[in-house]
Amino acid sequence: MDDRDFQAYGLIDEFFDRSLPVDDGAGPRWRENGQLDPLTVAQIRMWAANRTLAAFRPGRSDTARALREVERNSLDRWLTDRGFIAPA
Repeated sequence: MDDRDFQAYGLIDEFFDRSLPVDDGAGPRWRENGQLDPLTVAQIRMWAANRTLAAFRPGRSDTARALREVERNSLDRWLTDRGFIAPA
């Protein structure tokens, strides 16, 4: 497991901890089998992108912005490497 794995798992777990998916069964499928359906993957990516955009509000530090960008990019690479999304 590398840093991308930890970042991706952390973001995905946070997404489910906040009870954000539309499909109530998505969280258990992720936690029990590591499965993500296309709708949930799209939701996770949108949520991560919104977190990144929120870091660009006035008064936020450059460090916070950079961290959010690294997290989002790591998540997308992780999802691509595992076949959840197609390479761009």
